[in-house]
Amino acid sequence: MTYQKLYNGYFSLILSFTSLVLSYGLNLTLGRVLYTSFFINYGLAEIFAILSAVSLAVYNRRYVFTIPLAFLGYLISVKYISIIVFLVSLTAISRLPKITRELILFIDAMGISYIILYLFSVKVNILVIPLALLQNGPMITLPIFFIFGIIYGLKREKVNIFKFPTLLSFMLPLIYLIPLTSLNIFGYPETVDWIYYYNWLQHPTVGWFFYSRPLYLLILFVFGIFINHLTLARLEFPPLAFLYVFSAYYLGNTINKGLGPISAFMAGISPMLLTFLYSGLDANLFSISIMFIAISFLIKRKTFPAILLSYVALFSHVYAWAQLEGSILIYILIIYLLKRSIPSHLIKYAIFTAPPFILGVILILTGFFSVPIGDSYSNFYFQTAFLSWGSASAFIYYVISIYGLRGTPRIIYTMIVSSIFASFFLAVVQNLIIDTPLFLPAAIGLSKMRRDLVFLFCYFS
Repeated sequence: MTYQKLYNGYFSLILSFTSLVLSYGLNLTLGRVLYTSFFINYGLAEIFAILSAVSLAVYNRRYVFTIPLAFLGYLISVKYISIIVFLVSLTAISRLPKITRELILFIDAMGISYIILYLFSVKVNILVIPLALLQNGPMITLPIFFIFGIIYGLKREKVNIFKFPTLLSFMLPLIYLIPLTSLNIFGYPETVDWIYYYNWLQHPTVGWFFYSRPLYLLILFVFGIFINHLTLARLEFPPLAFLYVFSAYYLGNTINKGLGPISAFMAGISPMLLTFLYSGLDANLFSISIMFIAISFLIKRKTFPAILLSYVALFSHVYAWAQLEGSILIYILIIYLLKRSIPSHLIKYAIFTAPPFILGVILILTGFFSVPIGDSYSNFYFQTAFLSWGSASAFIYYVISIYGLRGTPRIIYTMIVSSIFASFFLAVVQNLIIDTPLFLPAAIGLSKMRRDLVFLFCYFS
């Protein structure tokens, strides 16, 4: 048996993969504690890249070019070199489909071209886009995907709703949340902002934190009379999660009878709810849940409860309310521009809720309520893929949501689209995305799929 038959490229692949791991490190979660950047060693990564290149050249003389390529890791970052050598090693696998091999070679060619130009101090970033997709995953394309999704969602279509058991729609998300509501092995909550609520309960003060969510803090204050402050601050999330799932159920059933259960289920397993958990955005979650119920009443043309709940949401979290309220007012404006008339229930709603929104815009412009401005692509990617432990990184969920946009009511479509556009100009990308009712188009998207694919998705979720 010849060396070539015995080898088959796998040994080089193992060496190059080791180089890749040493270049980027590993993130490990042990005992629900995240440890990042394990095993990073650039020196060893370069050595393994060279060994992989030599092994490839021994396997097939056509790969001799990888040896000087591997040595370039001493001149530029080994992160670039290790991934290119790894991809070349993949092409040496004899059983690799031809089309896959040609695609990998194309990506390699672009990467090598980038490196050659880089050596002459010329950076052509478009050449590393394929490598960036492989390195960072599809989340790096999310802004572009959202733009195409908005265009796709312009058309309307009717969808036969996928029937989902009502009991399971509440039970499964709650079971899913049970292990996430306790403390990790060090005894610390896995959220970020919980400490702010705890500190305020310990020492109530009137300032920006209070002004931005007065009603929610007052509700906490009342509960704090009977419940230990530390326990209350740590365990706010479970009842808020239930309220969020219920609001999704109510809004779904309002839009289409039978949509509620699958809508609640998609809310319960959503990256939005998980991000609320890990960020500790408790007042935000309470506010948008109340607002979703208010929108349900507005769709039913029940103006008074819609206005009342809108004000509850306003005083629970000003920023979250302003985002959703602003999108409703945009929707009303679009109706007027297209039809030159507005339904009476929307006029009444706007008359009573637009003044505080306009006041809020004035307070933002005067600096009383600050809103960070930023249009960086890297910031969008960081906030959707990494912030809050990457809890918002769920590309498949967003794909299904966009797929279901055509079946959503115009008011929900406007709400999602306006938030996405705002995320391109404001630095609070993650908040803008998780505050939207993406669970609705996700539920509709699932309904558009074949039943067997639905069950497969639910199983792996």
